[in-house]
Amino acid sequence: MSGLLGGEYLTQEIKPMTIEMKAERTYRSADERIQDLQTKIAGIKSREERKKLRADPVVREVTVAVKALGKALTAAQDDAARKTIEEARQSLAALVPARSPQAAPSDAAAPQVKREKRSKGAAA
Repeated sequence: MSGLLGGEYLTQEIKPMTIEMKAERTYRSADERIQDLQTKIAGIKSREERKKLRADPVVREVTVAVKALGKALTAAQDDAARKTIEEARQSLAALVPARSPQAAPSDAAAPQVKREKRSKGAAA
């Protein structure tokens, strides 16, 4: 028997680290690190601005309406209904960029795909 159950321990040969095994490390200059930090700061500021805009009730409700119209557009079978829904969606989406510097909610995120739930009999 091998392993812990048989009382024997598996041994592994330990090899010393050689020069060719060591990875090359490149250090960034101070200017590169400053530039990276400024990029992070700009990202944080833009996220904070978007957060403030999402708190605006008009933007929030228009975003919900545009998403609902998008779902209705995918469910619509009639061409006339599709055209009407698309026109309404575009006119509402035009309100959001007017109030915020970000893109329209219909262009901002890709549609999410819902995963099917696992059945109880499915193996992991």
